[in-house]
Amino acid sequence: MKLVDSARIIRSKNARPTHLTIDILFDENAAFKSACDKKT
Repeated sequence: MKLVDSARIIRSKNARPTHLTIDILFDENAAFKSACDKKT
């Protein structure tokens, strides 16, 4: 499953000129754990 299919919100922000912050929010704990288990 793709991250975009399991996450409720995916957003990015510019923290500094050389840094990017990505927020990923899930509705369910199971979806979060599944995303953490996949390292590809």
